[in-house]
Amino acid sequence: MSKKGNDDLIQGTNDLSILSKCSMVSLGYIEDLYIKNFVNKPDTKRSSLINRVYQVRVRAVRSVLSKWLKALENVADKQIVSLGAGFDTSYFYLRDLHDQSAFKYVEIDYPNLVKRKMALSLKCTRFSWMTIWMVKLTHPM
Repeated sequence: MSKKGNDDLIQGTNDLSILSKCSMVSLGYIEDLYIKNFVNKPDTKRSSLINRVYQVRVRAVRSVLSKWLKALENVADKQIVSLGAGFDTSYFYLRDLHDQSAFKYVEIDYPNLVKRKMALSLKCTRFSWMTIWMVKLTHPM
């Protein structure tokens, strides 16, 4: 399989994952005010096992990030870098809980996914406060 084919498969996991997270949220496993802005089919339902796995994952990530920010609340320059972020909504969750200047949040992913997330974010009035920077990283391959 070509590199492009592999990249497409990897990027496709974002779409499957976001549908599973939306299923978990719509069934009340966890609250996420932003997830439906990134989903074409918000009524998609997954099995209870999938919902529970995503619930545990989201709770774990939120817990680690919140504890880390609290532990470093007296440190001025905190930065979170999310590799392969896809349509993850952790930034929005943290922003609702903490002062916007409390941390910097950087998401790195395939340019296609970043563009899609930007386009969906810019369509939603809920994100009118957001400033998005897209930097194209190039590398020899």
